[in-house]
Amino acid sequence: HTFVTSPIQTSFTDMHTETPSPQDIYLKTKTQVLPTTLPGTTATSLFVSDASAGDTERPSYYVLGVVPPVIRDPPTKIPPGYVPPDADVSYYIRQDMYAIEGNGVSVDCTEIEADPLARMWVELPPDGTRLDPGDTVGRFSVVRNNDRSLTLNIADVMVGDEGTYRCVAQNSLGGAIVGTDTADSQLTVYRPPKITNNVTRIDGNLVDPLPGPVPVVETPPDRTVVFACQAAIGKPPPDVDWYIGNTKISATGRYIIQPDGSLMIRNARQSDAVDYRCEARNIVGTDQSFVSLKVEEPDQMWQMIPGPCSHTCGGLGSQIIAPKCIRESDGAEVDDAFCSGQDKPDARREPCGRQRCLARWETDTYGACSATCDGTQERDVWCQQVQADGRIVRVPDSVCDIDDLRLEPISTRTCGVECEEYAWTVELYGECSAQCGEGVQTREVFCVRMVGTSSVRVPNRECENRGLSMPATSRPCDPANLCRYEVSEWSDCSTSCDLGIQTRTVVCRKITDTGTVAVPLQECENDPDLTKPITQRPCFSRCPCEFPRWEVGSYSPCPVSCEGGDEAKQTRSVDCKCSIGGNPPQVADDKDCAQLIKPRDTRPCGQERCPCIDHYWLSGPYGECSLSCGTIGQRKRTVDCICFRNGERETTNILRCHQGSRPAETEVCYPPPCPCSLVRWAAGNYSECSKTCNGEQTRPVYCVCDDNGETVDDDVCIAATAAARPPAQRRCNDECPCIKHRYRISSWSYCSVTCGAGIQTRKAGCLCSRENVYEETTDRATCESEIGSPFPISERPCYTPCPCQDLSYRPGEWSPCIPNECDGYRNRTLSCYCDGVIIDMRHCDAKYIRRPHERIRCRHCPFIWQPGPWSECDANCRRRRTVYCKNSETGEKVPKSYCHAHSTMAKPDRSEHCTYTGDKRKITWEVTAWSDCSKPCLIAGRQGTKRRSVTCVDRCNRVKADGCNPRSRPRHLMRCNNFPCDNTQCKDVKGWNCTFVRKNNMCNEPEWNYRCCASCAVSLYGDD
Repeated sequence: HTFVTSPIQTSFTDMHTETPSPQDIYLKTKTQVLPTTLPGTTATSLFVSDASAGDTERPSYYVLGVVPPVIRDPPTKIPPGYVPPDADVSYYIRQDMYAIEGNGVSVDCTEIEADPLARMWVELPPDGTRLDPGDTVGRFSVVRNNDRSLTLNIADVMVGDEGTYRCVAQNSLGGAIVGTDTADSQLTVYRPPKITNNVTRIDGNLVDPLPGPVPVVETPPDRTVVFACQAAIGKPPPDVDWYIGNTKISATGRYIIQPDGSLMIRNARQSDAVDYRCEARNIVGTDQSFVSLKVEEPDQMWQMIPGPCSHTCGGLGSQIIAPKCIRESDGAEVDDAFCSGQDKPDARREPCGRQRCLARWETDTYGACSATCDGTQERDVWCQQVQADGRIVRVPDSVCDIDDLRLEPISTRTCGVECEEYAWTVELYGECSAQCGEGVQTREVFCVRMVGTSSVRVPNRECENRGLSMPATSRPCDPANLCRYEVSEWSDCSTSCDLGIQTRTVVCRKITDTGTVAVPLQECENDPDLTKPITQRPCFSRCPCEFPRWEVGSYSPCPVSCEGGDEAKQTRSVDCKCSIGGNPPQVADDKDCAQLIKPRDTRPCGQERCPCIDHYWLSGPYGECSLSCGTIGQRKRTVDCICFRNGERETTNILRCHQGSRPAETEVCYPPPCPCSLVRWAAGNYSECSKTCNGEQTRPVYCVCDDNGETVDDDVCIAATAAARPPAQRRCNDECPCIKHRYRISSWSYCSVTCGAGIQTRKAGCLCSRENVYEETTDRATCESEIGSPFPISERPCYTPCPCQDLSYRPGEWSPCIPNECDGYRNRTLSCYCDGVIIDMRHCDAKYIRRPHERIRCRHCPFIWQPGPWSECDANCRRRRTVYCKNSETGEKVPKSYCHAHSTMAKPDRSEHCTYTGDKRKITWEVTAWSDCSKPCLIAGRQGTKRRSVTCVDRCNRVKADGCNPRSRPRHLMRCNNFPCDNTQCKDVKGWNCTFVRKNNMCNEPEWNYRCCASCAVSLYGDD
């Protein structure tokens, strides 16, 4: 061995004479070094730069001139519990990292010495997934800053990202690892609180607050109100507090803050009617919710409120009059609980809709068609109205022009098929049959059927059968007087290639007995049956192709995105183009480019491997508990990120799955208790008294193991110690005062007089609760003081209008004429008088008195309705006429809207009844609609009946006593309502004198029959 040492360089050389040369191995502190063979020798040398005397004491890799990597420590330390700003934050490796959910985090990692340079990467929790510089996985990316530094970026941090992040630096020489250094940082993610439950309960029942800037909850006094405020979202878990204004509520007296953050208010009073604020707070945020409590005073009463009418007109409607709990102060409907201290009246049904309906257009069916083709059909169109008593009557058309917003239906329409016509069609004459002498010219003549604008050829007999004379099909001709054109052969094309022209000569020759002679062209042109031949025409010969080349288009889209196999291909167009005759290149035949290699027109595509989709978490079963005995242990399970590739399930990187929904890998387990040598009884503090009187206090009592201070089953203390178990409850507040004062109010009585001014009375008292049982007290002063409102009145005035002897409309004076285009109008007021006193207009309207006009026209317009003459009376006993609008000054016809808007006259009827004198009368039975059933259900085992009238009439509604067939007479009586009655179907309506109705035989009226069903059952329903 040769050792040459200097302060600058040290070399180690080992010379060998053996053949083959053995491998040299240099050992120092058991480290193998790979040698380098010197060129041209069998010597192996190793050089160490900057050698020093201390190299002999250093590890072998220093002797070899290499340095392992070292990761730099952070310049500052982050204190525990640091609260990051509400923005993206940056850290150095080895620092504890803190972030708010949704923000970004960056961590820098730098190595300060390494020779050769180290490779650096980052390992992610929980399974050490490796990310090299330039890698991006989901929200995680690694960026190289320079040769010795990199940065890990985490976007939109989530709670599931918590864990230990590791930076790794490693270098190597000749395939051997020189050294590795690592540094860890722990990430903690904070989440601001969020209130997720703010429902309200009153006495355990859910209620909906009234909407507004601050939701309002209404409650009667002495109820238990619970405002929920649960902040299920937040890390660290938030603290929940309640405030009135800026004053924090303490859990004392009637205010109780429950473990879930809810605020309970017991025995709500008027003083509790304030705004409440719930605040959830942790170190990174605050969330608030507001609610306002309103404690209602006892000013509610039952009022009978009418419901919607089933039919608003025509006298067929009914409505339910139901009791509603109404607050007298503002007339608002409140919950029935506010009127619970009063007797609730019964609901009742009353008739309604006792007024006329708006008029509507009605139509009859169309009559027969007037002709088999191009005919017309007519129908009757009239205006119909349902009266207040339910009768259906015809009214003038002018009523529908005002009431019915629809256009007046048409009364006439076309019918039948389009009529057919037949005619002869002739063609042009042909050539003469002889070239000399007399000949014949013929032409084709045929029959056609025309329907509308189309025509069809038919046999000639169709025209002949209809008496149409057939035109001549031939005529004589003399060829001696005929001329004709003669042409020469076409010339050669004017160009050798591309587009050119060919020409020929055209002459006119006249046919004579000795042959043909040339005549001027004018002779042939004067003959209308001759067509002059053309003298020139285009010609084309293909020019040679110059500069041929292949031209390709773009590839079509790939039919599949991945793993397409041999069938997945893209196509493109490949065309041969060349210049012909110096023109721009154009598409030519492929043979013109045959000397060139043709590009391919297809290529494979979609061969890549399909991506893995539909990522989800798959968790395995939990393992055994970490403790065999004790209090709380832990057990683990595997949680994998699963995806589907081509329908097959496979495991992938956990960062591909949503971290926020990742199942837990561990859970708490509870092993059986460990054996205990010494146990004793222990008890906690008593709770507050459960009631203000005759209440109870409780405390926890448990068995404790002295060996470890843990709680064990009570059976262990019972078996191991003679000491008695301490009591877990005791009584408190034995004396019960009378509390929760409230007024008891009955409903107002009927007015003391049937009409005029009278008095209503009610009963009022004071109640208080003793052990949840209300009792009456005479201490009015205490009652008014506790409730905070004066004692309710027991008497009030009332007024009921008396029936009118003289009920009528009285109009006022007409106003001056108010112009309006060509028309004008006057107005006047209208009043309703009862015995000389003005009352509400609805009283007069309800009595169906004819209401005087409140507006009349006062200016002349020239537009009037003009009826035409009546038609003959038809078989339906109706005659018709046309009615149109015209200008009386000019006599011209104008749109109907002019008369509707400005005419003072009613529109004349377009049809009316008439006496038919023909012999086509049709006698038939006419029936009306069925009446209501006489019984609502089976009464005394019998069902009801319904009736209708059956009359024999002719088609003009003239009654014929003996003209109908008795055997075909429809039935006029039918059984109905064959089902048992229930408790609600047949009973007397409260408030009606049903005894009077039954005694005076009024049960036959359907209205009284309904209201006094039970009383009328014996008299009216005794038999059918």
